[in-house]
Amino acid sequence: DQIYLDKIDHKVVAGEVMKVINKFDIKHSRVLAYITDNVAYMTKAFTLFSAFFENCVLVTCTAHLLHLLFERVPMYAAEVHKFLTKWQAYLKNSVPRRKTIR
Repeated sequence: DQIYLDKIDHKVVAGEVMKVINKFDIKHSRVLAYITDNVAYMTKAFTLFSAFFENCVLVTCTAHLLHLLFERVPMYAAEVHKFLTKWQAYLKNSVPRRKTIR
């Protein structure tokens, strides 16, 4: 069944999830995962009903997480490269390492 909601927030979503589970008479112990995107109201909805489902875990979409990550990486790429280059030089030229090589 498709459900069209007039209002969308964490309380409405949590209520609709509970309605669907009860409508189909699903045992709460059989609910294993709540899979959603990373929208705040969807993850907050999980906090409202998760106490009823002892085996349920929140699984957010990996594609969305990767998109958010890669969206921000270019902002820090130069800083990360600079940091790693400095550490590489430090480790390559460290006194204990030079003694080991000789």
